Amino acid sequence: LADTTETCAITVPNCSSELVVPPGSSRAFLAPTTCQRDPVSVIDLDACKHEQNLPGFGPVALSQNGRTAVAFVDRDASDPNAPPLPADVKASAERYHLMFIAVDTLAYGTTPIGDALPRYAVTPDGKLLLVDAWLSQDNVRIVDVDDRSIRTVSGQHVQLESYALLPDSSAGFALWSGSLFRIDLPLATSERLSLGFTPTSLNVTPKGELLLKEGAGIVHLYDAHAEREVGTFQ
Repeated sequence: LADTTETCAITVPNCSSELVVPPGSSRAFLAPTTCQRDPVSVIDLDACKHEQNLPGFGPVALSQNGRTAVAFVDRDASDPNAPPLPADVKASAERYHLMFIAVDTLAYGTTPIGDALPRYAVTPDGKLLLVDAWLSQDNVRIVDVDDRSIRTVSGQHVQLESYALLPDSSAGFALWSGSLFRIDLPLATSERLSLGFTPTSLNVTPKGELLLKEGAGIVHLYDAHAEREVGTFQ
């Protein structure tokens, strides 16, 4: 940025897509989801070169601390631009596996997650992963990034169609079937919250307050910890 005349071009054996750059890292990850040739490509930004491909697929999710990247592996996929699948994945009875990548070393491990295509989000502290699956009736699951243990959220059914995670990683909130749900991450429970209006989208502020949009012009400010509305604006 100091001298924009210093540029370089990097050729990557992959489809084009947005880069995912961990904070404070000289690496970037590219893993498209819109073509049939989409391994997880690793790019060295300092050296301005493609570093390697990993045997996984995107999208790549990052923990906020930038230490862990998450992708997934498809046991049944054959990608000529990716390295061979790990032996345990090839021999697995489950088709899809989550892939946990250490950003600094690129070492990775995998955890079987089922036969439905997974969706996932890393909590801001990088310790947990929320997982659900496309076209599945199963509830959200919570995966511990360190020990790879898996818990299924108990309580009311909710999916990660539209969600926000609190900055302190204590809870997640999701819009599902016209209602707002709170997912307690330590307890792995979910509950439907009573609002008095139908939210259409949500976001979260750095302080942990939810922004809930109603219709075309009203935004409700919601205290996530007290579970009450504290104001509205247009």
